[in-house]
Amino acid sequence: MLMTTIILIAALVILLCVTSAKLSNKVNIPYLILFMLVGVLFGSSGLFKIEFNDYKLTENICSIALVFIMFMGGFNTNFAAAKKYVPKALVLSTIGVVSTAFITTGLCMFVLKMKFADAFLIGSVISSTDAASVFNVLRKNNITLKMGTGPILEVESGSNDPAAYLLTLIAVGIKNGTGTGNIPLMVFLQVAVGCAVGFGLSWLTLFLLKKTHLILESQDPMYFTAMVIACYGISGLLSGNAYLSVYIMGIVLGNAHFNSYTSLSHYFEGINSLCEILIFFLIGLLSTPSEIVSILPQALMVAVFITFVSRPVSVFGLMSVFPGRNLRQMTLVSWAGLRGASSCVFAIMAVSMCTEATSDLFHIVFIVSLLSVSIQGALLPPISRALKMDEKPTEE
Repeated sequence: MLMTTIILIAALVILLCVTSAKLSNKVNIPYLILFMLVGVLFGSSGLFKIEFNDYKLTENICSIALVFIMFMGGFNTNFAAAKKYVPKALVLSTIGVVSTAFITTGLCMFVLKMKFADAFLIGSVISSTDAASVFNVLRKNNITLKMGTGPILEVESGSNDPAAYLLTLIAVGIKNGTGTGNIPLMVFLQVAVGCAVGFGLSWLTLFLLKKTHLILESQDPMYFTAMVIACYGISGLLSGNAYLSVYIMGIVLGNAHFNSYTSLSHYFEGINSLCEILIFFLIGLLSTPSEIVSILPQALMVAVFITFVSRPVSVFGLMSVFPGRNLRQMTLVSWAGLRGASSCVFAIMAVSMCTEATSDLFHIVFIVSLLSVSIQGALLPPISRALKMDEKPTEE
């Protein structure tokens, strides 16, 4: 009886989220926010009064869901079109993430009077941008950006989660007082093993698919799903950055040629949508409105820090190094740094892994992400037009 009830609730949640995605186009609210609100509706302060505060379980579920979101981010990247913008995007997704984290850390320490460990934890989990949030806004408003800004944002937002994940692990070690002496080794293993496993498993996937003929074409979705999960698992077991591995695998497989490419693309789009629903619903379910009210001033300050100080300083400082810099492009890239699912997942991970962390960290990141997707995301189309960065698809 209990299992039947759980299955019915799961079906109801998915139906509500799917229909709310359609509704979001009519009321002009990002559908990711509606997924969160559905979670709040089912939560302890909502209509269904479900008491849920298991951060460890949520971390495990969301981590797997984020694997497929990361893979799809790489799979959808047209590397041939984005190739000449990759250096700029990778600088933003690595050095940019680190600088954003440290600037936010400094502001939290000096303005909010936080200890370094707490401030760095917040700066780390919130340092990456969210590809799903950015491109949901752009596609919904039929916006094509000039000067290669679209590929820059696509590669940056798709590839900066591994750097934020690494920073989060370091921040957790500092918070717990363990592992800080092995940071250089950790960074090396995360990057080296992550890249090796990503490229290695990609080659193996294509070799088994094309050369051995062991895989029936009708079973390609199951085969690719298994290989993505294996890539994540092997990289994690070898102390590599598992998110970096699956992102690399997504890029390699997404730019390869094989018969079932189109059907696989549709399949993973469906998986990606389900994972987004799952993450944002659980984020909403885990949130507690009464706790949100108590830390709202701090969260608002962090949102202001990262939107108007940390992100702009990082973007302008790093993009100015490259030739052909453009003030309008840098302004738009700065504003398009929306926070979303990955920041909340890393916050959940931090609360689960830290011995002294409280739910305040999660709720601060929850509010920042909510404000970023709603307000910052809503202003992205008019700002892109005001900066004359919106290029219609029919124009050359």
